[in-house]
Amino acid sequence: MAGLLRSVSAIRIFTHNLERARQFYAGMLELDEQSAEPDYVTFDLAGVDIVIERVAPDDPEATRLVGRFLAASFSVDNIVEVCRELAERGVSLLQPPEKQEWGGTLAFLCDPDDNVITLVEYPPVVAPSSVRY
Repeated sequence: MAGLLRSVSAIRIFTHNLERARQFYAGMLELDEQSAEPDYVTFDLAGVDIVIERVAPDDPEATRLVGRFLAASFSVDNIVEVCRELAERGVSLLQPPEKQEWGGTLAFLCDPDDNVITLVEYPPVVAPSSVRY
């Protein structure tokens, strides 16, 4: 039997300033905008909706939603090059690329609302035919 969940449909990221966030995700991260409404904008990333949603600063939930660690990682092919390019664009890197014990590399950056975004480069898969015994 297959699991109950089929795939990731959307990731919601909250902001106080929708236009500033829209410029960041479209301009700095080069995501493709799919739709926009007064309180949110949707981008596509490989079939997953990245929804940037405005939260009013006086909303009681605002402090819990804006400026937090996002529980999602975004895969890149060359994390060192991506981080170099983002830094040149003025993106704030919290942690430069760092090799992890499990073989991949992680880096952390902030969007304009201080939401922490994780970038990950997975280690190359070693084909069984390339292993020499």
